[in-house]
Amino acid sequence: MRVAQRWFPQPFALVDDGDKQRRIWATRVLNRLTEIHIYAEDAAGCLDSGLRELNVSEPAGPSPELGKAYAVMAVVLGAVPQLRGLASHWAARAIEVTERADGANAALAYVLSRVAIVDLYDAKWPGAERKLQRAADVARTFGDRRLRVEALGVHGITLFFAGRYREAQTNFESMKSSAHFSNNVQIQAWATLMTAAVHARTGTAEDASAQYAQIADWVAKNATKSEVLWANGIEALARARRGDAKGALELADGLLPYIQKRPVAYWVQHALAAVAETFLLLWSKAPPRSPEAALLRAKAAIGCLALRRFGGAFPFGRPQALLWDGVFEQQAGQPAKAAQLWQRCVATCDKLNMPWESALAKRELGRYLPKSDPQRNVWLDQAIEELETLGARWDLDLAGHERWKA
Repeated sequence: MRVAQRWFPQPFALVDDGDKQRRIWATRVLNRLTEIHIYAEDAAGCLDSGLRELNVSEPAGPSPELGKAYAVMAVVLGAVPQLRGLASHWAARAIEVTERADGANAALAYVLSRVAIVDLYDAKWPGAERKLQRAADVARTFGDRRLRVEALGVHGITLFFAGRYREAQTNFESMKSSAHFSNNVQIQAWATLMTAAVHARTGTAEDASAQYAQIADWVAKNATKSEVLWANGIEALARARRGDAKGALELADGLLPYIQKRPVAYWVQHALAAVAETFLLLWSKAPPRSPEAALLRAKAAIGCLALRRFGGAFPFGRPQALLWDGVFEQQAGQPAKAAQLWQRCVATCDKLNMPWESALAKRELGRYLPKSDPQRNVWLDQAIEELETLGARWDLDLAGHERWKA
């Protein structure tokens, strides 16, 4: 039906205003259903309700609802690598249809904030930022506080994934302030979750855990599956860094069922990586060749597989998949394979403009070379310079220790 409507629209076109209005109302309902499937990470449900949303709205002609339908489907299809080209085409059509429609108003902010995610998938940071800034401006113009805060949040996540942590934190603070004013508890929690993630990179483990403590009760009682992964993944890593191996393992083990399914939610990439890093860190501290080490190695393998799957769906996730696969191979006694993965990580980061992952790969390349190898300090010096620029405190301290230790 989708193909027929797109290429032979006339037989499907509606002329009666009542019929059009009924289609528009049905599209609004289907839009909500599609978003429910997205947040529930139900890939089949997303595709089914999203296509129905599009097929129901297209015969009514250009409308804000049709623009939203194209935008949502662009996000859904963009998660399938083979359909990324179609997703980009539908993203452009979503904007075009909405701009042509009468009374679009804040609907344009909705469309822009969704189609920006397609750019995010491919690490096209400038394109995503332009759309998200415009979305926030449109939402502000029409007084839609919810859409403005959503645009701020997605923009903040985009900045975070691009390694621009200070700018990201500014967005999360604005997001939290606005949500507090409107008493939107969920968005306040999202802002706190992302602040914890920022602290995990630019602050201390204690800083990250302090943020988690503010919303731990909300996570336990109200969070969705992806929000649980988001929160507990970062907290597990923070506990591991603080030396609370038991607490870290308890949280990370609880997330294993979440990470073994096909990735749908782009916003949990850093949480998936945190789970993998937690298991790798705990494995590195376990007694060699012990049953404990063998079990943690198996769990780390699951975490790394989850990252590879994510990177297979979303290109911006590939650098961390390569990074932590390299750490896994190094700890498994395969240094040559590890170095190859880290070098691929650096090359991929150069293409995608992802400096934090690049700096970590350089740190790993340097730290495992013999002290007599002059390339060791070259890699470590580059990592230190880049991590200082990013303000990535935890990783900078580790790189500095490796560079200057006796």
